[in-house]
Amino acid sequence: MEIVKDYCCLEQNAAVFTKSIEVENDFQEALPAYCEDIYRVVKCSAKSCIVSADISFNEVNIRGKIAVCLSYYNENSDLCFADFEEDFQKSVNIGQVSENAFICPFIFDKYVSFRVINQRRIDVHISSVIRLTVYDKLKCPQLCSCDASRLKTETVSAADIVNTHIAKMEFDEEFTIPADSQPIKRIISFHTTACMNELKIIKDKALMKAVVSLTVLYTTDEAEEQLSRCEYSLNVSKIIDVPGIEDNDISVSDIKVGNVYVKAKTSSGDNMNVISAFGEVVVTTVFLREIQQKMITDGYLLRQRYQNSYADYTCMVNGQALQENKMLNVSVDFAADMAEVKELSVTLSHPVFRNGKLLAQADIACLCVTDRGDITGVSANKEIEIPIGNYDDAIASLSVCSVDYTLQQNGHMDIRLGVMLQAFAYQEQPFKVLSDITALEETTDVPSLTVYYAKEKESVWNIAKNTSADTAVIMRENNLTDDVLENDTVLIIPRA
Repeated sequence: MEIVKDYCCLEQNAAVFTKSIEVENDFQEALPAYCEDIYRVVKCSAKSCIVSADISFNEVNIRGKIAVCLSYYNENSDLCFADFEEDFQKSVNIGQVSENAFICPFIFDKYVSFRVINQRRIDVHISSVIRLTVYDKLKCPQLCSCDASRLKTETVSAADIVNTHIAKMEFDEEFTIPADSQPIKRIISFHTTACMNELKIIKDKALMKAVVSLTVLYTTDEAEEQLSRCEYSLNVSKIIDVPGIEDNDISVSDIKVGNVYVKAKTSSGDNMNVISAFGEVVVTTVFLREIQQKMITDGYLLRQRYQNSYADYTCMVNGQALQENKMLNVSVDFAADMAEVKELSVTLSHPVFRNGKLLAQADIACLCVTDRGDITGVSANKEIEIPIGNYDDAIASLSVCSVDYTLQQNGHMDIRLGVMLQAFAYQEQPFKVLSDITALEETTDVPSLTVYYAKEKESVWNIAKNTSADTAVIMRENNLTDDVLENDTVLIIPRA
């Protein structure tokens, strides 16, 4: 007699391609006509950000922007500033994926080097790393019903990655320098950081809010130039469309500063005391959902020999969403005589989870006054780590919210770093799901009643499977409430 069976599929979005991609960009920059000649470079910095990414013909096409900022002395020993914007593109072959595939790219800069060609031109080399993950819909077939059988169902609380999204939030603000400051002569450097403040999800949409902090260094319009500094914070927000997300979904957002432009403007009194800043921050977000995953993990046929087939299926279980503000202490020794710090910036690479910790590199850049009274730029990097618990992996981001420091002698600096951590940490649990039961020709003669001598910790399911009986009947007839037996016992096994 033919057995009627029904099949179904377990589905989840899983990482099918992960890779760290080295990106090297070289640009030759020419000073704009309004900029004075280069005599000595004080600082050359660059920031890369990804503005879009898509899949086409089994290739991921990533497009980004790089902002290059140059602080330098002119021939008259005046501090000057110039900035440049460049585009870059990277294509990566990822092999065969379905039309449901989507991507999540993160980028961080490793180092920036430069070479002055002449007084008007400079070569800049930017070395970056893109950490790329491609998610695709994975299907695992399983048997969901079968005549004359008993199937073992296990329900697991698991997490699934729903979607990813890259969004730009733009800003255009003006603010006035402190009232006790002299008018601006030149802006010579600035540093921008961004930190996520809130991400609220409603069906198919998300409201993002972030805080952007800007520090500007400028010289004053006096007979003897003085170097001054001002700080300003602003809020940015945006509503984005993300198909498929729902109210209770979990999000992990990585925020990076894109291209930012800063310039000085005159106020109503013709004094140069207004700073105009416009630019963008780029937010890459992973959306996750906790689901109840129903799996058929075992089965058997009653009174008939059979053969089972199984398939491998791995879930993200025991997940925990984390959002915390952390204070980190970092010590660094700069190879420079530092009399005074004028600007201190810290950027963090995208974190990697290893052995229960998030590991990232802190790139520290400093503009300082030397003992001779010159302005110079120095940099260093340090590895940081944040313990988050006994998990197998984590989707995470780190962003700098505040930087404070104490400068010691001989260029030693103790830095207190305020960091916002967003993460979803989880354990990976493999399962064997029942993909099919095949009936064999031989039938099994089963007595109407069997006495079974069960051992401690033995499973009622396994007993029923081995005796071609029914689990529910065994438990009812023997007054059992748990599948695992607490003690050695004698069981009555009725025929199913």
